[in-house]
Amino acid sequence: MKCWIILFGLLGLGGMAQSQPLTVTYQARSYTARTQTVDFRGESIPIWAFSMQEKDYMILEQSVVVQLLQSLAKHKDSLRTCQKKLAIKDSLLNSYEKFEEAANRHIETQKEVIQKMDTLYLGYKGLYEDLKGVLGIGTKRISFMMNLGVVDPPAAGARPAAMVGLSVGPWLSHFQFARSFRGFYVGVRWP
Repeated sequence: MKCWIILFGLLGLGGMAQSQPLTVTYQARSYTARTQTVDFRGESIPIWAFSMQEKDYMILEQSVVVQLLQSLAKHKDSLRTCQKKLAIKDSLLNSYEKFEEAANRHIETQKEVIQKMDTLYLGYKGLYEDLKGVLGIGTKRISFMMNLGVVDPPAAGARPAAMVGLSVGPWLSHFQFARSFRGFYVGVRWP
């Protein structure tokens, strides 16, 4: 059923006391309004209610209608504000979800890259170790040597000799000397 609101000011009934009975005439028929009160936000609002042609009607004082319309306008403004805030929060939530998806994809990509780099590192480390073995590169890059020995040159007999050397990586150099000769050698060491 529809409910119609008729303003007292428009009907010329403004200031009418609540206790007085109200008769409404419409199309040559008279209708008597029931007096009652409605609770609105803790305040009792006086109304007159009646039925006409199977429809319910309420008659309110103009000040009450103005108060209701102002309250309705405030609620509409509050509703618009809440809808705007909700739209902003929905937009932020969508942005956060997109960011989370992008971050998860980035993390997965980083894990794949780290795994590939670990594999390459281990491969290159193994290759380097193999290459060190082939080229004779040890942990000592430079070493010094000193040797004492005996040489037996033709027609001279056995004589003492000494040799001093330097090793840099796989490269060797030696200086050999005795009483009647000297010599210098350069070489490469293979494992």
